[in-house]
Amino acid sequence: MIDLNPPPQAWPAKSAELLKQCLWESCGASGWETPPAEGTDELRAALARWLNDRPERIRVTCSVRSAVSMIADGPSRRVLIEAPTYRGVIKVFLARGLQNKFVSQLAR
Repeated sequence: MIDLNPPPQAWPAKSAELLKQCLWESCGASGWETPPAEGTDELRAALARWLNDRPERIRVTCSVRSAVSMIADGPSRRVLIEAPTYRGVIKVFLARGLQNKFVSQLAR
């Protein structure tokens, strides 16, 4: 595979330094740690309050791909999928033997 995208541009030095300073002032050394895959306890607790749910039921993902994999590997064998959706989502769920039920965006 050949990547035809141009190389990413570096942040201007002053901007990068300001970002590091803000991160250090707001988070200290913990700002440089990689957060857990399911999201930090604080984030999951805040989302649970907002969603009126329990933090242990909340998972935070960084992409559709990771969310789909997490759901497909979970205990449930049935999923609701919003239509339209990414084609890859349907393929993953079908390949893992999950039953799909489609819900129209217009049904809201």
